[in-house]
Amino acid sequence: MLSGVKGLNPLVEESLVILGAGGLSPQQLPAAMSARTQLYETMHENRVRRLVTIGFPDREAEELSQLHTPNFM
Repeated sequence: MLSGVKGLNPLVEESLVILGAGGLSPQQLPAAMSARTQLYETMHENRVRRLVTIGFPDREAEELSQLHTPNFM
């Protein structure tokens, strides 16, 4: 069930890119897409590290983190 709802709402995704770009200039959007991808990678790495710290084996921590639905609350 969870794997079917992974990811953010497309409107939130677009908003993150626009905020990262500082506007709608086509020249700024590729860098903003990269910044958004890096944010997700950093969030994943932090989740895995926290899961390992509390005792999950590396492989399980990786799998659990992959199931995570991104949120910014």
